[in-house]
Amino acid sequence: MCRALESFYRETESKEKYFFKDVIIKVFNSVIDCTNILLEQKIDKQKKIEEYANKIRDYRNDFTHANHPWETRNLKCLDILDLTEKITIIMTCAILRHLGFRREKIKQLMDNTRLYPKYKNYNKENEENIGHNFDFNLICEYFAGLERQGPGSPESTIKALSFIDNLTKESKILDLGCGTGGQTIILAKNTNGNITGVDHFPGFIDIFNSNAKKLNLQDRMEGIVCSMDNLPFNNDEFDLIWSEGAIANIGFEKGLNYWKGFLKKNGYIAVTYESWFTNKRPAEIEKWWLNAVPETSTIGQNILIMQKAGYLPVAAFTLPENCWLKNYFISQKARQEEFLKKYAGNKTIEDLIGFMRHEEELYSKYKRYYGYVFYIGKRI
Repeated sequence: MCRALESFYRETESKEKYFFKDVIIKVFNSVIDCTNILLEQKIDKQKKIEEYANKIRDYRNDFTHANHPWETRNLKCLDILDLTEKITIIMTCAILRHLGFRREKIKQLMDNTRLYPKYKNYNKENEENIGHNFDFNLICEYFAGLERQGPGSPESTIKALSFIDNLTKESKILDLGCGTGGQTIILAKNTNGNITGVDHFPGFIDIFNSNAKKLNLQDRMEGIVCSMDNLPFNNDEFDLIWSEGAIANIGFEKGLNYWKGFLKKNGYIAVTYESWFTNKRPAEIEKWWLNAVPETSTIGQNILIMQKAGYLPVAAFTLPENCWLKNYFISQKARQEEFLKKYAGNKTIEDLIGFMRHEEELYSKYKRYYGYVFYIGKRI
């Protein structure tokens, strides 16, 4: 890919017009060819994971090490190559992820592939900026102190449960993106089955299990640290899969398809997901949500996606305004003031709280156009 872009630069630097379309098509056809070659290789993931990862890394190094750019190209070409580097890293990570490599392993391998001093400096600066804006430890601490980590209510959880008729004391329930367990506790109090909560953040799971113990629910409710797109469970293991406000992290369609493998035949899935209430909406809110959740669609489109994924749509209903206002935005007010005092001058906290307040303003202004919708489906 790097060679193709360099060729593009050499061929066009003396011309008045840049034929972007044709060149970009050639570049991405080259990427697709290389990706297909890599994916066709048959490997034993357990025995050859290191060997295969090295092959991926060597492939990437060969492409990005061609014609040392920092001494031979001007700034315009460097900008192109900088973009190429980022795309190549993303592509490599995507291939590794597709083949079953865990995120932690991919990060470990990719940390060793910064080839040029300028990239090292760039990445160092970039990582500092990312850390500045996305200090996940602070963000987790902020949300861990809230009863809920997203819009919702006990009433909405119970209403969604009313559409599910297959649960007994032997049932197994999976709550994905459980957070600290606000909705999981409601599930446990209104069902007799065993519930496993899954969240990527250890701090949330610690509180989840502590709350279960305080309520004497630890025998039926357990939280584990795990990624919702790399689950350690058996096929056809669960009678019900639940997820409030979390499926957007991996995509509505992808989540429905992937999670279905862990659901028993005739088992149920119940998720809340950001959805448009209208076919047309103001540009400001559409741009904001498409940036946050690019797949955001209308309720009708999402029901079709659920049906296409192999579920019988059972019910869909919108979450009322109090799920956003009282249970999410207003419940954060005291927490925001506490954190602004505790971490005075900390840009991560200032940016986070500024973001949350802006989201509240947008919701108050545009709530008639969007919101969370509970989708309940039955695997067929």
